[in-house]
Amino acid sequence: LTNISRNKRYEVNISMSGDGDIEIWDLFSGDKARIKNSDDADRKQFFRAFDPVSSCLIVQHKLKFVDEEIKMKNERPAYLAKGIKEEINLKGRWKLKKSDSNVVLLDYCDLNIGKRSILNDAQICQAEEEIQNNRWDDFNLIFKFNIKNKNILKNNVYLAIDEFKWETIKINEENLCILKSPDYFLDQKIKKYEIGQHLKVGMNKIEISGFWYPDIELNPLYLLGDFLVFFNKNYDCFELKEIKPTIEKKPLVDIGFPFYCGRLSFVKDFDIVLSNSEKIYISCGNIISSISSLYLNDRLVGKFYSKNYKQDISNFAGNGKNKLEIEICTSLFNIFGPIHYKDGELYEVNPESFCPNDKQTRIYNFKNYGLIGDVKLLISLGN
Repeated sequence: LTNISRNKRYEVNISMSGDGDIEIWDLFSGDKARIKNSDDADRKQFFRAFDPVSSCLIVQHKLKFVDEEIKMKNERPAYLAKGIKEEINLKGRWKLKKSDSNVVLLDYCDLNIGKRSILNDAQICQAEEEIQNNRWDDFNLIFKFNIKNKNILKNNVYLAIDEFKWETIKINEENLCILKSPDYFLDQKIKKYEIGQHLKVGMNKIEISGFWYPDIELNPLYLLGDFLVFFNKNYDCFELKEIKPTIEKKPLVDIGFPFYCGRLSFVKDFDIVLSNSEKIYISCGNIISSISSLYLNDRLVGKFYSKNYKQDISNFAGNGKNKLEIEICTSLFNIFGPIHYKDGELYEVNPESFCPNDKQTRIYNFKNYGLIGDVKLLISLGN
């Protein structure tokens, strides 16, 4: 059975005839669950929830299971069978827990030949085309960004740059030592250098120079560190701001993580008191993620890839204070692109997709990852 909807979750009762017991295979996790009805039942009935674009395989055996552990009960969840006694919406700001550095993609630059300006605020591939067509030696590429708070400079800030025979790399007119770097970012050819000591509050400039050679290929630069990334009013310069310990439930683009690549968690404490007959469920709405994980009190409740998620957490919750963590994972799309197309994400990508054309815009067209919708606790009487 498959739910082909990208948005809707379906909660259904399934009825099957036959003498043999039933086994359900979860095609996402690989888990198997067995359902065993009473001997006098004419049809076997069981409940199954289908998240968007999810499926399961239902196998009916010829024989009945003997002395087998039943991993899935033949019952509807309590919040459906007996209704919701209380609903608690976990509003407000959430604590931030990230596993990777934030990233700035510097893919626009100025191109100078000596002291002569050739291009201003051009895509890196446009600069490459100009250099290639004119076989310019001694070219300079200039990238700019704005640091808004001095506290950013207290932590390490890294420049990640493609391995290339650069003549010089300058940060605010100071030469960067480009000895062989032992560290890299995502790919072993993208070398990583610590540049914090060269940075300042206000406008910063990275200038790299090199020589033309046949089949030259230029790639964007990346900045890595603990900061938030926003755009200025003209959308032509990034502003780096101090990271906050708490965040709102919004798309990552809107809270300073437009290029973030990795895992990031929203964490919130809540207090609850349950009687022995009560059950507690969690309902998460509109989570945009490659795959998500839900933890309660540092125990994994489950992994899911749908926008909406409901789960019984009675066995994980305790009376008193509880810690909820919702971990989301982004993809490489927002950092490697192509992300300048007016119509959004491309589903057929080739090398020409990264070159400027009339379908592109200066504005970045991101995929909006994040915890966006309401997160609710549903308290119900037990079965």
